[in-house]
Amino acid sequence: MVAARIVLDRILPALKPQSPPLVLNLAEDATMADIARAVMEAGASGNTSPESMSAILSALGSLAKVLETAELEARITALEEKHNGKKS
Repeated sequence: MVAARIVLDRILPALKPQSPPLVLNLAEDATMADIARAVMEAGASGNTSPESMSAILSALGSLAKVLETAELEARITALEEKHNGKKS
């Protein structure tokens, strides 16, 4: 009976509860802060679970770091090109 249970668990794993998709009504020019605020408001009003809210905010934080790094890289490249152009 134990072997059958192990096989059954492999074939048909237990279902995990999922939150419904979160729909945010944001302006076209919404900033990262606007998006984070909307997610927090959705969590506070009960429109999303605390787990979903946390995951979304974590993803936004990671995206902000990536965008910040890309912006800094572009700025450094522009400064280096400007500096190298003056040396010639």
